[in-house]
Amino acid sequence: MPRSAKLNWGRGRPARAVFLSLLFTATFALAQPPTPEPPTPDTPPSFPHLRIDRDSKTIELDGIIPIDPHAKPSTKVYLEVFVCTPDSKEHEALILTKAKASHLHAALLMLGLQPGQPGAFEWKDNQLTSTPPAGPALDITFIYTDKDGKEVQARPADWVLIESTGQHLSDSDPPGQFLFAGSKFITTDTGERYRADTDGTLIGLTTFGTETIAWSQVLSPQADIQPPDWIADRTRVPPYNTPVKIRIRPLTASAAPTPQPPTPDSPAPK
Repeated sequence: MPRSAKLNWGRGRPARAVFLSLLFTATFALAQPPTPEPPTPDTPPSFPHLRIDRDSKTIELDGIIPIDPHAKPSTKVYLEVFVCTPDSKEHEALILTKAKASHLHAALLMLGLQPGQPGAFEWKDNQLTSTPPAGPALDITFIYTDKDGKEVQARPADWVLIESTGQHLSDSDPPGQFLFAGSKFITTDTGERYRADTDGTLIGLTTFGTETIAWSQVLSPQADIQPPDWIADRTRVPPYNTPVKIRIRPLTASAAPTPQPPTPDSPAPK
């Protein structure tokens, strides 16, 4: 980002509406065949590596496992995000997807959701303060096929161990959840940009303040503020390069699925 870039921290700015309008228009146009049918209001835009089912209020992304916590018995993969995009945080993410964060933002808008805001850390009077993220709650499920050909569904937080306690993130008290935070927009010399597209923070764990989808607990990615404490559970994370679907739905009683108990096909700790 150029040194002269300025951050637009506000929500609901006209720039955001213009950006998303252009995003919808450009993506829809590029997705059409050479002799397109006249578009209808019910025809959703087409986003690469992302599918939208508005009837069931479901979004699915394609991804893979970019880490290998099974390389050695002593291997520990410390995590900062649940899902990232290429050339960003692959070494500290559970899943890598080629879907763009701005496309996911647009898809969530299509489900009728409005973003809140990412969490943040701020120094005031020589004291560090934190602001938790806000936004509509989401249900997220990781889905993959194990070595026996069985479909496995898992909660993302079940794949994360808190090193200091030995508990899974899903057992936190109080429990955390995923929120449609909506990232941020930045103004650069070349125009408006969606920050999560440049940072790769599609589904966050720690609080960078740029996540499209944020984890509700405020966790610092900076070791001098909070020591790294979140590692990939090698008994539950599938092998390196395993294809994984990321299913996202609004968190409602009718929409939230019940994931199956983890049945890892990964090597057990020695």
